[in-house]
Amino acid sequence: EEQVARNDEDNNEDRKDRYKGKEKKSSSSLSSSSSSSSSFTSSRNKRSYNDDDHDDDASDYPQNIDNDDDNNNDIRDHYHDKDNDNDNDRNNDDDIYLLLNDIQQRRKALLDAVLKVKPMTTRPPRGLGDDFIRVRKVLITPTRLYIIGPEPDKANRVLREYLPFLSYFLRVQFVDENMQQMKEYLSLDVSDRIISFMQKGITAFGRKHDFLAYGTSQLKEHSCWFVAPFEKPNGDKINAQSIRDWMGAFNDIDIPAKAAARMGQCFSGTVGTLRVPQDEIANIPDIKSDDGVYVFSDGIGKISEEFALQVSKKMRKREVPTAFQIRFGGMKGMVAVDPELGLFNMKIALRPSMDKFPCDHRMLEVCDVSHYSPCYLNRQIITILSTLGIKDQVFIDMQADMIEGLDNTLLDNDAAFPYLLMHRQIHQDLYEALLNALNSGFDVSDEPFISSIMFAIRQRHLKDLTKKSRVLVRQGALLTGIIDESGFLAEDEVQVQYNDPVRKERVFVEGRVLVMKMP
Repeated sequence: EEQVARNDEDNNEDRKDRYKGKEKKSSSSLSSSSSSSSSFTSSRNKRSYNDDDHDDDASDYPQNIDNDDDNNNDIRDHYHDKDNDNDNDRNNDDDIYLLLNDIQQRRKALLDAVLKVKPMTTRPPRGLGDDFIRVRKVLITPTRLYIIGPEPDKANRVLREYLPFLSYFLRVQFVDENMQQMKEYLSLDVSDRIISFMQKGITAFGRKHDFLAYGTSQLKEHSCWFVAPFEKPNGDKINAQSIRDWMGAFNDIDIPAKAAARMGQCFSGTVGTLRVPQDEIANIPDIKSDDGVYVFSDGIGKISEEFALQVSKKMRKREVPTAFQIRFGGMKGMVAVDPELGLFNMKIALRPSMDKFPCDHRMLEVCDVSHYSPCYLNRQIITILSTLGIKDQVFIDMQADMIEGLDNTLLDNDAAFPYLLMHRQIHQDLYEALLNALNSGFDVSDEPFISSIMFAIRQRHLKDLTKKSRVLVRQGALLTGIIDESGFLAEDEVQVQYNDPVRKERVFVEGRVLVMKMP
């Protein structure tokens, strides 16, 4: 029994020793497995795998599980980075979207500002009178359409009537690509383009504008008026046809060109003055020849002295003119001051030859007043005078005298001053400024700015001389013609008087004169 007990103890010791030895071996095996696992992980990170580096021992299994967890963590980190990149991309897309949206909002605000029609100021610009207002303009070329303005333009009857709705009107002009007057030899494509605008209208400033009418002077410039439909505060709807109906009755005029010319009277550049009641208008007959063929008083009426004074004050004139070029309802022509008309409590006297179409408009509108303007020849007058026997050397000498006078305006104030005074009515604001500068002591030959303006004026007159044969007549004047209501003048007699701008005195012409109609 004792021997069996000792054998059992020896066996237990042997088992312990064997267990310890096996435990040491297991530890070394784990150590080698760790290095093998490190090698596997490294090779896996390098995207290459070697089966010989892998230990099949069971002790490697837990370590392999840990390595797989590390690999899974690497994969999760990789996809997490990818998610971060996607988030960054999404953030960048959001930034781009916000930027594009901001640009779109800015463009929309700008477009709304352009299309939004704001009340236009009707106050004339500084330096211009009440007969000017601001209007929108459109220039149409064979390939383009330019929208400009508002710019100052001469007022007319229609624009004054619809002054609160001035932004609905367009002044349209057809020009060439160089902005000069369009040539007469138009191609069919250009003609079709113009006809299309006239028939279908023009879209500008967010509205569709339809053709309205044109004046005689505007037709020479290839210009006309368009209007967009609008509604008055009282609910009245206004369009092109309703405006034409308001202008007057044109249905009885069978000739289209004549009807268009009569409509153009309402678009003549005028100054609105005072209204004239119907009971203060006298209707007087025309003065004709004995056979009734010739009408000597064609288009000429009368105006009383008192009313002429009121009209002059309204127009801010320093002196009362002796004659006015007027538009009154459907009438047009001249009215001369008659001292006797006021004795009958009448303001104006009109003749049947002045009546062009029925119209109820009762404001007296003035196109122009009698004043002095320098006289120029043109090709037509030179041809007529040459046919009547005037030698060509006469015109050549007049031309040389004009060129010499233009050259002297660049060198001497004594030559520039009377020239500016003679042409002051043509370019009043510019010439008045130049006259004030010369009166202040500036020398035209020393001051570069004044010299450059005078040089430009000289070039303009030389250009007109070349193209139109505009030769200055020093002993001539462009005046307003009226009839002798008193019958004092005999046959082939005229009475000529004008205010000389240089000598600043009234001149009465005596002797033989040549009278020509211009144009």
